[in-house]
This record gives sequence, C-alpha cells and structure tokens, in this order.
Amino acid sequence: MTQEFKPMSAEVLKERGRCCKSACLHCPYGHTLKTQGLELKNVQEKDIPELNALLSEYGKQKPLSFIDKLLHENLGEKKENLEISSENIQKCKLIFLKDHYCGFLYDFNELYLEKDFRFQGITLEVVKEYI
Repeated sequence: MTQEFKPMSAEVLKERGRCCKSACLHCPYGHTLKTQGLELKNVQEKDIPELNALLSEYGKQKPLSFIDKLLHENLGEKKENLEISSENIQKCKLIFLKDHYCGFLYDFNELYLEKDFRFQGITLEVVKEYI
C-alpha cells in the first residue's frame, strides 16, 4: 500500500516557532512565498466545479430566497451569490505555489484560498503583484 505525501499544515509549522528555510509548501513564515513565488493560470471549463466548491466554503453560494430573487430580477439589487460559469470564467485566475493549486482570483479584487493556504501571507495585494 502506498501512502500519498501529506505536507505539514501551517499550524504545525507555526508551532515550531521558527522557519526552517526548507521551502515547506505551507510555510506560515513567508519563506516559500518569497523564494518560490506564485504562478497564475487561466481557468479551464474542467476547473469550474472546484472553484464553485471553494466559493461554497466561503458562503458565496447560498440559495436565494424568493424575495431576494424578485429584488434582484426586478430592481437590479446586487445579489451576494457568486457562481463561476463559462460566462465569467475569463474573470478568474488560478493561483499556484510550488505547482500546487492554492485558490483563485476573481475579477482582480476577490481572493479565494483553499483552507491549507490561508495562513501563508497570500493576500490580494501579493497576488496582484503577479498580474
């Protein structure tokens, strides 16, 4: 039986109290981010379900009530929901660190990170430096 490599979490690495300078994937001290940098890639149709799953984790895909739908449709009220589809896929960029998917950037002003990458200093400002 083979076991898949599971990198240490940012929480475990933070408990060490210092950076080991080994470019750990989830380094909470910023070393990996500084030395490896980020890579941004275009989103493909096959990526859409994964992006929408991440949006769900952020609470961006809640079912709208009947009244919310009426307000949105008839009065142009902005809805809180966000769904990635083939119509808005061009507004997204995938974010990678050391060839690992970290999350995505939407419309150059919204950042959505996978849970394991939320404590590594990957901020909207940092991601914008790579555009």
